[in-house]
This record gives sequence, structure tokens and C-alpha cells, in this order.
Amino acid sequence: MATGIWQGRFQYIHNGHYYIFKNELPKFEQKMVAIVNPNPSNPACSNFARFNDNRNPFTYFQRMLLWKKIADYEGIQIIIVPCWHARYKIELENDFLPIQDTRYWIIPITQDDAEEDKANDLRSKGEKIHSADFEKENDEYARINATMIRQNINQGNVIYREYVPKCIWTLTEDLFCGVDKNRYFMVPFIDNKMDIYSIQSAIEAVNQLERDSYILFTITVHVSDGEMEWKDENKLPWWFKPARHPNGGKTFYKKAKLISELMENLKITKYLITPIFIMGEDIDILSKYNNAFLPSVNNTKVIINKSIMEGDFYRYNFLSWLDNIDLSDNIVYTSLDIEIDKKIKEFFSHMYTDYVVDINSDKTYAVIRDVLIENAREEIKGRVENLINKARQDIENGGLTSTEKGHLMNLINVTYPKIKVDYLTMLNILNLDFNMYNSETNAYVLRQKINELENQLQNALESVGS
Repeated sequence: MATGIWQGRFQYIHNGHYYIFKNELPKFEQKMVAIVNPNPSNPACSNFARFNDNRNPFTYFQRMLLWKKIADYEGIQIIIVPCWHARYKIELENDFLPIQDTRYWIIPITQDDAEEDKANDLRSKGEKIHSADFEKENDEYARINATMIRQNINQGNVIYREYVPKCIWTLTEDLFCGVDKNRYFMVPFIDNKMDIYSIQSAIEAVNQLERDSYILFTITVHVSDGEMEWKDENKLPWWFKPARHPNGGKTFYKKAKLISELMENLKITKYLITPIFIMGEDIDILSKYNNAFLPSVNNTKVIINKSIMEGDFYRYNFLSWLDNIDLSDNIVYTSLDIEIDKKIKEFFSHMYTDYVVDINSDKTYAVIRDVLIENAREEIKGRVENLINKARQDIENGGLTSTEKGHLMNLINVTYPKIKVDYLTMLNILNLDFNMYNSETNAYVLRQKINELENQLQNALESVGS
């Protein structure tokens, strides 16, 4: 499969970029946008003029969001990836790209000497070049450059809109002002595993909020230890080294392609895919660097599967990291009662069985059972305690006859506590027709029995309280 790669800093995206996107990328079976200098506050090359702070106002995430908006507007399926400095060294970039034989870098070679130099640098590394045909491009577009856009926006001059794709006018202006009106539901993709309950929960959340929200798939990428700044060629930073893949991990590209195929099967376009970098065994080491690849914590909810929190899925201190970046208060726990879309089950069972947490294993069912029982235990205690507290409040409010007060005291000290003990006991010895071949059926049957028990509890409480 031939992949066209349209790469650049895109600070900001203008109609010249847009022209190449619309007219050159569609010539390829697979389409990719590579965002150069992804983290402007930590550039791969500090002495490269185009990487200076004043020429790079947007983070990777902001530029990815802009390109996603354009892609959705045009109805073009793309994969968006970061690119540090492919002209200098392409080791880490290889983790985000398809194999070299299938990729073509789209460059308007005849535009100027700088573009030709770019093409020659990439060719020297064995890369294929696709010379973009910009001869038919509007002459006005050819004269546009990102500096012109930045200057006009900084001056509040809306004339810049003449040079920017209309579909991103508002988003560009919002991001320039530090405003992001979208909401994001983060689904972790840690090493080689995803949790389908988290995916389903995120889909439902986005469907409820409709156009102003995205599913955000965060894929872990392990990087080698290295200097945190570019000193000389013998001490290269981690972004000039190949990515590592512990636990039999696959490349970012393969995982992003998997997600894109899943979303296409589900006919979902409101999603983004971004990397989270890990050095060693702790995600926190690169927390500040990862900020450029994530939205504001104020806009983000993290989908966590409560049933696998005690296992090794959320490794590398992932949950502690959420706390350290102020996301722990934004966790949404998946419901164990959630119904998984049949298309999701079929997608993973037929094509990518190795990529999901095994929800049908006996071990996983045992965890689900424990969580269901614990939740039911808390529910029983909570219902009884609420009624006990209400009875106490009624007594404190006064105005009761001695008979009414005696009835409430009996409920508080005898009847309600006995009901609580009886139903907790029934919960603990709940019978289950265990199916050793179908853990999903086991979980369903257990939920049904718990629901019946809770209904009986409610009837018992109402009958004695009336």
C-alpha cells in the first residue's frame, strides 16, 4: 500500500498547505500528515531557525486538531503522526511511519531551492519523493507563507482569513486565543492492549455530546534514554534514537492503523490518536514533554475500566501520572453493565485478538465478579443507612407520638440492621450457574441475580417502613 506523507511544521495551516492536501494526498491509497517539530518548547534542533519559539506557536495537539478538522470536512481518511527532524535522522520517525519501501514524501520540489534541498536530504536516506504538482495552484496561494498568517493574526487583522481554509477559521482563532471548546474522552492504549469497555464508553460519551467532542486514543511509545538537549552527534537526544518495544509491543503506526480501521468500520470520525512517551518504567519522567501531545486537562475525561485497575494493564504508574497532571478528578469509570457494540467484538475477534484485554478469561471474570459483588454490597449498605439516617432525622424533628417514635427506634436498632445482614448474607452465597466456556454469560447472569436481589431488598425496606 503506497502512503503519501504530507509533512511540515504547519505554523499556521494556510491555503497552500490545503491545496497540496486536497490535490496530492488523494493520489495515494493511504494518506498521512506528519507534523514536524511536534513539541516546540523542546525542539529536536535548537539551532535550526525554523524551530525558533516565535515561529512555532501551536503544539502538536493543536495542529493535529486543525488537520483533523480539515480531513473531516473533506471526507478524507488520514493518519496524523509527529515528525522530529526526518531530514537529519529518521530513527524515531520510523516508529510512526509505514515501511520505507511503501512511503512517499510529498514535496513541491520546483517551488524553490529549499524544497529541493529537503527532497535531496530525504533521498540520501533512501526515502522516496513524490514531486507535488503545484503549477495549477492559485498564484495567490503560492505567495502565502506561515509568517504572513502569524503576523496578521498577531495584529488582529482578519485579512488573514483570505489565506486560511475556511473550515478552520474559527478553530484557528480560538486556539490562537488559548481557547478549545471541544471535549475529549481519553482511551489508553498501553503497550499492545486496549480495553473494549473503555472504547464503548468513549463512543457513547461522544455520541451524547455530538460535534464538540472527540475520542482521544493515547498510544504509549517507549523511548531510549538520552540527553535532553542536542549537544553533539555522540550525545543525541531520545528523539533521534529508535523507539523501544517492551512486552512484544508493535509500532505506533500499526496501532494507529488498527484504530483507524476500527473507527472506519464503526463509521465514526470524531476521534484523534496521539502518542504518550515513556522512558524507563515511569511515564512521569517525560510528563512535561507529553503536554504538547495532549489537550488541556480541563477539557479531558479519562476512561478507566474499574475491573482491571488491580491488574497490570495500567502499568508504568499510569494512574499516578493522571494524578500528577491533575487528571485524577476527571476519571470516568466504565460500567460493567455496558453493552459492547457487536461490530467492535467482531473486529477484534476476527482481526486483532491480541490487542484487547481478554474479557473472556476466567481470571478477568473473577475480577468482574468481585467488583459486581463489592458494588452490590455498597448498594445494600447505602440503601439501609439512608433509611436509618432518615428515621433519625424524623425523630430529631419532633412532633411524633410515642408509638411513632417507638416504631422508628425499632427500625433503627432492630429491623433495618437485620435486613442489611440478611441481604448481605444472601449476596455472599448468591448461587450462579457457572458456564466454564462463556465468562461473558457468567457476568450477565450474575448481574441479573444481583438486580433481582436488590429489587427484593427494596420491597422489604418499603414494607417495613410503611
